[in-house]
Amino acid sequence: MPEDQRATDEEADEAESPPRSLRARLRYLLAEILSRTSDPDARRLGPVRKELATFVELFALSGLLVAQPVLDFLGNNAREMVIFRLSVLNVLVFLLLLLVVPPAAFLAFELLVGAIWPGARRRVHIAVMAVLIGVIAGNYVKVSTHVGAGPRIAVSLIVGIAVGFYIIRSSVPQQWLRFLAVAPLIFSMLFVTASPASILLFEDAKAANVTIAHPARVVMIVFDEFPEESLLDGHGHVDAGLFPNFAKLADDSTWYREETTVAEYTVRAVPAILTGKLPAINSALPTASKYPQSLFTLLGKTYKMNAHEFYEQLCPVAMCGGPRFENPINAVLDASSKVMRNLLDLDRSSWDNNEGFRFGLTSLPLGTPLPIAKQFLTSLSPSTKPTLDYLHLMLPHQPWRYLGAGKDHGFTNPSITFLSTFPPDPRKDGLGREMYLLNLQTTDWFLGQVMNKLKAMGEYDNSLIVVTADHGVEFPYRRDTVQSDYDSIMWTPLFIKAPAQAIGRVDNRPMPSIDVLPTMADILGVKIPWKVDGRSLRGAPRTDGPRPFMHNDAGLGIQTQFPGPLGFARVLRARAAPAGGDPKLRIYRIGPYGRLVGRSIGHLVLNPPRHPVGTITSPGGFEHVDPAARVVPWTRVDGTITGPGVAVGRTVAIAVNGRIAGLAIVDELSQYHGLLAPQLFASGHNDVAAYLVVGRRNSPHLVSVQVRAARASGARGS
Repeated sequence: MPEDQRATDEEADEAESPPRSLRARLRYLLAEILSRTSDPDARRLGPVRKELATFVELFALSGLLVAQPVLDFLGNNAREMVIFRLSVLNVLVFLLLLLVVPPAAFLAFELLVGAIWPGARRRVHIAVMAVLIGVIAGNYVKVSTHVGAGPRIAVSLIVGIAVGFYIIRSSVPQQWLRFLAVAPLIFSMLFVTASPASILLFEDAKAANVTIAHPARVVMIVFDEFPEESLLDGHGHVDAGLFPNFAKLADDSTWYREETTVAEYTVRAVPAILTGKLPAINSALPTASKYPQSLFTLLGKTYKMNAHEFYEQLCPVAMCGGPRFENPINAVLDASSKVMRNLLDLDRSSWDNNEGFRFGLTSLPLGTPLPIAKQFLTSLSPSTKPTLDYLHLMLPHQPWRYLGAGKDHGFTNPSITFLSTFPPDPRKDGLGREMYLLNLQTTDWFLGQVMNKLKAMGEYDNSLIVVTADHGVEFPYRRDTVQSDYDSIMWTPLFIKAPAQAIGRVDNRPMPSIDVLPTMADILGVKIPWKVDGRSLRGAPRTDGPRPFMHNDAGLGIQTQFPGPLGFARVLRARAAPAGGDPKLRIYRIGPYGRLVGRSIGHLVLNPPRHPVGTITSPGGFEHVDPAARVVPWTRVDGTITGPGVAVGRTVAIAVNGRIAGLAIVDELSQYHGLLAPQLFASGHNDVAAYLVVGRRNSPHLVSVQVRAARASGARGS
């Protein structure tokens, strides 16, 4: 046989038989894939039936990848969904976007590739389907197991490649996907009708058919996380130097000092105030569907509603309107994106922590309640019709980032991670209380704004004004009530100014918060048409004794009773801040050396042979200070300190322009965190220095810290 003929026959045999070398096998496999995925009739667009089938397949996959986990999470976290106050129309638009936008985006990508390279269109579609199925498989492993990122990625790759080959060889997977396209629709229907969040969409609460004998404007403000003892001066009076507006309100109203909340969390405490009923053992969502009988429905027939709720939706949409955000759909879409980011994150803990993260606060964070406060203030207007102005405001609730008059220092990080310690750590307690009390001064400032607005409108004197709080808080930051701190959690402020009341008085009768609504009804002359557990405070006082209290916020609550007289005695002895001196500096006097704040460093500085070394940092720097600014990050200071005399629990003093402006405590990592009094700063450049405090409480001295690497402009060692 001729040589060239033999070579031709060998090439033909090799083409017909499977290749033997790895390289040849890969080339053979690639050739087969390209052959099977080729589309000789490929067009840049269409036909319509083909594009529709492609979209249906992508619709099914994106439903499994995006819609199912998002709707499952949102549906099972109805407590946070309350914040959005979504209307039925909002929900329908959200579902439409959630179901249609992801597959439309995938289809648009494929169309773009097809427009550039028509022959690659089918191949890209197969690749997209394989990738999506692989990711879905990896997500399933993440949600249902505790394996690390490596095994999840391996599962995604194996499943994606296997399914991709199966799609190349058979049309069965695509046919199944077209059947599965009904799944996202089922997920949506279950979300609307059967998930815990479905209760937010269907309300049957109606205005009560009652007659109001003495209608008057009602202004009710429920503050949050506000123990009564934080207002006091050590003698049972409001500390007027720190909180002048609460003191003014006390001069015009009846201050019920013995009022106690009946629950330690908002979802139970606020409904108890507004319904007059003790909370149930089973935790119910604070919605109008669950609480159809409330202050809102009591007055709804006669009153115009101006309700600004936050963590509850007790006022029916028919009375108080729909969404509380300008664009609630954006808010819930932002929450959905967070769910997906946590799901797709390679870190396993990102999904473990998903249940605990408050996605609803992305559009209206707990840390920025002042926009809601300003909205409420703006909404106050004269009215010829009886009006209920209601506000639940997350002040002085953590994270504590405000100074008096609404200045924002933005120091939110330590409020939970640094300050939540158990057993209590006095070294960290001081900073927590300092931050909290500064936030409370902003609360007082806002109350003054409301009172001034009502007076300017001519509505203050003849209005029924109720100011209270849902529950208190203990320091270091915690809310697990025990015998040693129940007075901090249970006793909350309650001021009720009746119409035409001009003389303030103190009423020490024991009362639970469920008495608030019956008292308001009594003043307005309206009979509550449902059974309440509370009673009007205008009647005879009840005998003091054990106070009812509901523990725990998740699932079943624990009904407990705490001794009233003992707790109230503790409250009356409480003092918000050390007495004496400039009221603007008293809150900054934390720890055993608090009296140093405001003093000139002068003769207090020692000059030992060796000095501590450390850093001083501030997010705002100290070079371009504007004391009149609303955002004042330069009042925050952090740093490290090591060297002679430095130990855990020691005090660091920070001086601004030669005067002590704040104190901080050294922690286990040789770090300190502190706040500085803004009134000690000058406009422009400021000299800031750190000192280690030594000596006895009554005769302290300062040892200058040599600043090793000061990132904050203007910081230096003395």
